[in-house]
Parts: sequence; structure tokens; C-alpha cells
Amino acid sequence: MILQCDHYNADQSWHLVCIVRLPAPWPSGAPRPTDVSLRVRLRRNAYDDQSFGRVERLGPSGWHDVVARPISALRCREVSYTGDGALDLFEADAIDLLWLAGSALGLPTAERREVFVKLLAEDFTAFRTKS
Repeated sequence: MILQCDHYNADQSWHLVCIVRLPAPWPSGAPRPTDVSLRVRLRRNAYDDQSFGRVERLGPSGWHDVVARPISALRCREVSYTGDGALDLFEADAIDLLWLAGSALGLPTAERREVFVKLLAEDFTAFRTKS
């Protein structure tokens, strides 16, 4: 579930920053754990070494990296900071990064990629429509 999502141009860069809550693993018989809060951050500017995609997990002492990718591995590498921001490319990269993070964390929502991607894509569409 997307709690917050912003796509904007600042400092000669396009940014996508979203906070997402995903269900935590829940073995049968165990107490229900707290859901996992993740923040996906994508930044694209004129310099590849200053552009990135990363997912962080909220812990007791703040945000901690789970997955990071260089801009060369992302679709939004094609976006110019002077262009329109190509929200669809940023959202597609965010979904891929969140799936990788969910898989790395062993979240049950990441077990079936096609279902995970479809649900997040629908969530992005609903969130965009709402804002």
C-alpha cells in the first residue's frame, strides 16, 4: 500500500520518493508482526554518478538501505532533467526495486512477482488519481 508518493523536479534532477507499507512475514502460530515500511527513492539528473535508485527500510534508528541500483540499470536513465519527468518510467523502476527489496527481506508479497507488480501498479494508478 502506497502511503505517500511525490514525483518532482528540484536541483536540476527528477525525483520519485514513495513510502510503501508491505505485510511482514507471518509464520503460523507466531504473533502478528508489524508491517514493513519501505521508502523508494529515485533520482535522475545530468550526471550518472549522482543518479540512483534505492529502497530503504524504516528501523528504530531511521532509514536503512535494502536495495540500491545505479542509474544504468534503471529505465528512468533515459529521462532528461529538463524533460517532462516520464512518471511511468519512474513508477516501473520503483515497482522493480520494491519487488527486489521485498524478496531480499523475505516478504510474502514478493513471492509471486506478477501479482506483486500488478497490485503495486494498480496502487500507483489509484494514488495518482487521488492526488
